[in-house]
Amino acid sequence: TILAFEVGDNFKPWGDPTNTAVPAERMNSGNKTAFRGGSHVLLGDGSVRFLSENIDPAVLKALSTPDGGERIDEF
Repeated sequence: TILAFEVGDNFKPWGDPTNTAVPAERMNSGNKTAFRGGSHVLLGDGSVRFLSENIDPAVLKALSTPDGGERIDEF
């Protein structure tokens, strides 16, 4: 499960109670980040992965929900 992700410009900090960003909606929305072609994400197991901006939306949505029971193969 994605715990945090790189969003680029004009975002609210994670600690802001009005931050309701959903990774599946924010990552592919044209946000400018320091890296081309995708964004880094922090996963619940402590690993950091680079996700392509071309990731299958269904996989990104599955990574965005805790304990959804979805099977996620390599991405």
